[in-house]
Amino acid sequence: VTIVKGDASDDSAVSSLCQKVLDEAGRLDVYYSNGGICTWKPLAYTSFEDFMNTIKINSGSAFLALKHGSRAMAVTSAGKPDSGGSIIFTSSLAGMKGNGGSVDCTINSIAMTGAAQLAGQNIRVNSICPGMIDTNMLAGVFDAYEAEGKRNRLGWATPLQRHALPAEIATTALFLASDDSSYVNGQSFVVDGGLGGGVPAVDEPLSKMAK
Repeated sequence: VTIVKGDASDDSAVSSLCQKVLDEAGRLDVYYSNGGICTWKPLAYTSFEDFMNTIKINSGSAFLALKHGSRAMAVTSAGKPDSGGSIIFTSSLAGMKGNGGSVDCTINSIAMTGAAQLAGQNIRVNSICPGMIDTNMLAGVFDAYEAEGKRNRLGWATPLQRHALPAEIATTALFLASDDSSYVNGQSFVVDGGLGGGVPAVDEPLSKMAK
């Protein structure tokens, strides 16, 4: 494993990363763009600077992954005679359904447009839309519930009545990265325990935390 520290929303950093992979491995087959932030602020409390910063990090990193990743995946060699690969984004349930999150959070259209513009190159582009997942992005939500003594209510609005662990998103990413999903392209996979299929709800601790 080669680890490179950098800014996923920096053009030169992503371009250099893809070139490093080509230099070291001779090919790029999978690019998982899994970086993102969320302000969790209601509209009235979200500044234009907040909005643009989230767009830069979330959508900007996805755009750069699509641009530089697809270019690297199109490079052929003796070990890879044909263009091809899989680009995966982590988006959000908020990109599929209103009231699923703050106004500055969505990526799905980049996956759909990217899939169309890379036609004929055998490069698939898909996004994953998680619901309530125990990650650093939702640390404030978990802390707010913990402070109210309501941690056991996390995920209560989903039919599964629980939140998910990162590994449950990773399995979807592995599917999209593998040849098992060879005919899946331009799609947004919702992994939310069924939350998106019900009536949107906001619990009290989340409302307090957002303010």
